Amino acid sequence: MADQKSRSGPGHVATSSGPPTPELVIARLLTAMLWIAVVSAVGGGVWFLMTNGGQQVSYGSLAPPRPELTSPAAIVRDAFAGNPAAFVQLAVLTLLVTPLAREVTALYLMARRREWVFVVVAGLVTAILVWGLTGRG
Repeated sequence: MADQKSRSGPGHVATSSGPPTPELVIARLLTAMLWIAVVSAVGGGVWFLMTNGGQQVSYGSLAPPRPELTSPAAIVRDAFAGNPAAFVQLAVLTLLVTPLAREVTALYLMARRREWVFVVVAGLVTAILVWGLTGRG
């Protein structure tokens, strides 16, 4: 009995032969997206400094960001085309869409389990996130 108690608790992850729990799927998604963002930010930052590190920066005035670094489609396109600044922006974009990916995943998993109250809540949260991320908020 004491052995069973020591194996349960907040630090213990239960293993079973069944499908992973929704919480585990969401935790893995969040972890993966965080690592993608970290690798993109660090890798892009190092790459940017290697290619542009010697440039003089004027801190006297703030210029608006280049248009290709503000559009999600352009960020993805330029990052895969080899633009180090876009690669860093891709990390920021990944962090911005992480909550949306979490809610969409929760929506799908709860619908699969037929937990309709949670589907409605996740659907509302997803709609609010989409509304805010598309600039309508």
